[in-house]
Amino acid sequence: MTYLLSIIALASIFSLLTLALNLHFGFAGLINFGIVAYFAIGAYTYAMLTQPAPSALDEYAVGLELSPWLGVLGGIAMAVVFAVITGWPALRLRSEYLALTTFAFAEVLHSVLLNAREIGNGTRGLANILPPFYTTFPVEDYDLWVAGLMLAILGLATVAMVRLASSPFGSTLRAIRDDELAAAAVGKPVARYRLEAFLAGAALAGFAGILYAWYTTLVSPDLFTASITFTAFIALVIGGVGSNYGAIVGAFVLFGIEEAIRVVPLSDDTAQLLSALRPVPFGLALILILRFRPQGLAGRWAI
Repeated sequence: MTYLLSIIALASIFSLLTLALNLHFGFAGLINFGIVAYFAIGAYTYAMLTQPAPSALDEYAVGLELSPWLGVLGGIAMAVVFAVITGWPALRLRSEYLALTTFAFAEVLHSVLLNAREIGNGTRGLANILPPFYTTFPVEDYDLWVAGLMLAILGLATVAMVRLASSPFGSTLRAIRDDELAAAAVGKPVARYRLEAFLAGAALAGFAGILYAWYTTLVSPDLFTASITFTAFIALVIGGVGSNYGAIVGAFVLFGIEEAIRVVPLSDDTAQLLSALRPVPFGLALILILRFRPQGLAGRWAI
């Protein structure tokens, strides 16, 4: 049961990240290959704001030991600030050039987190991060309460994203995605809408990073690599690009496949072989979806 609850919690967190990517790519048509950067910024900022002051064995410089709720606000705000900094040059570009630029920003951030020990303790990262409800939830049912909390947050975020998609703002984003010149011709401020969508998606990705820090109680550069971005893209394609429900379905299916492989009893040699071939099931799933159901598993639920 504990294992199942951990899958639910992690799938909920990555569903939030996939929802953020869907806002960028599915609605606004922004190919963001650096979504992991805003995920990491949220997690690291939360950790730095809530961590105690560094001890003699620590190398990080900032540990303010603030309230977890201030940490949440700070993490989301910093993700938005980083989106403003990176979005100003990146959103001037289109298609593959935008993808390459956002990917480059994410790699630069990863390098900074890896080498600047004063920020996040380098390769050691920041550990023992306490979630806000650590002393509130009963110890014997803690995993159940955490999984329930993650699902509740995902439900609220989904409602918000569906309402946004159904609003005039969401309709305008889809119009810009489908034909940017036509949207501009009828007087829509394309640059402003693209920036607003970029900032909103970054805020949601930052919040997902904060929840990830809650759950893992650790942030380190190894947890925030480019594979996070590619996992989110695969989940979105499997579920259905442009569908908020599809983003959730894709994330849960992806994590279900991954965790189902892990629980199968295998010999040591077979386990090592499957670990090396871990990307294969994801690749096969992606190929099958693109071939036989390009609209995704939940593509008929367009919002």
